Amino acid sequence: MKHIIVTIIFAIVAFSFAEANNTNPSFNEGQEIAPLGCKNKVKLSASTLVILEVNETKFGDRVTIGQNVHCRVRNNVYAEGEVVIRTGSMALGRIKGIEESTTNGEMLILVEMFYVQAVDGQQVALNGNEQTVMARNTNEVTNVNPMLTITAQIMDNTIVIVD
Repeated sequence: MKHIIVTIIFAIVAFSFAEANNTNPSFNEGQEIAPLGCKNKVKLSASTLVILEVNETKFGDRVTIGQNVHCRVRNNVYAEGEVVIRTGSMALGRIKGIEESTTNGEMLILVEMFYVQAVDGQQVALNGNEQTVMARNTNEVTNVNPMLTITAQIMDNTIVIVD
C-alpha cells in the first residue's frame, strides 16, 4: 500500500513539475500580453516632437498666470510606423508668465504644455518646455490668436495601445 501511495505522489509531483516548465512557443519571457481585442502596443519615445496650435483666442486684458491654454495637435505623431497621437487631439497647457507690452514691443506670454491625448485615450505627459508667445496688438486690443504654433516633446517613454 505504501508503494502505491509513494508512486501516486511521485507522479503528481512529476506532472506538476513538467507543467511548470512547459514553455509556450507563442509567449516569450518578458513579453507583455496585450488585452483582448488590441492589435498592437507601441512605444512612444521620450522627446518625440509634438506640434500643437492654440485652440482659442486669449485676450491680453484677461490673461492671467495659471490660466489653461487649450491646444490641438497639428500633425499626426508616429511611433513604430503607427499613429499614436492623431491630428486634432486635444492638449492642455497653462500660462506661466506675462510680460506686459511696451511702446516698443508686444505683450509676451510664457506658455508651458502639460498633456496631450493619445489614440488609446490616455493623457501623455509633455515636457514642460516653456515657450514665449507674442500677443498681437490690433486696434489697442492685445490677443493671442488661434492657430498659433507651439511645440512640445513627450516627457517619458510611454506604451500606447493602437487598435
